[in-house]
Amino acid sequence: MPDSNPFRRLPSVDRLLADERVRALSAEYSGDTVVALVREELAAARSAVADGTQAPDLDAIVAGVDRRARGALAPSLRPAINATGVIIHTNLGRAPLS
Repeated sequence: MPDSNPFRRLPSVDRLLADERVRALSAEYSGDTVVALVREELAAARSAVADGTQAPDLDAIVAGVDRRARGALAPSLRPAINATGVIIHTNLGRAPLS
């Protein structure tokens, strides 16, 4: 009798952490961070299965973990142009835009 529970098709956290691509992420980022990202991706997959979607395969979940890692851990500071005409410097007192 085949198992009809779609949640059983989802891989475990240990199985995902044993995957070569996830281990490569662990080498690049901290292990705790990668475990948290794996758990977040599995929670999203469980939520999708609960909504009636088909369970994603291992490759799709690993790709989601990689996407989360690249997005969440990317540098957030970007160059900006001060086009107000006022030089903002901490030693100049109060600037009009503060």
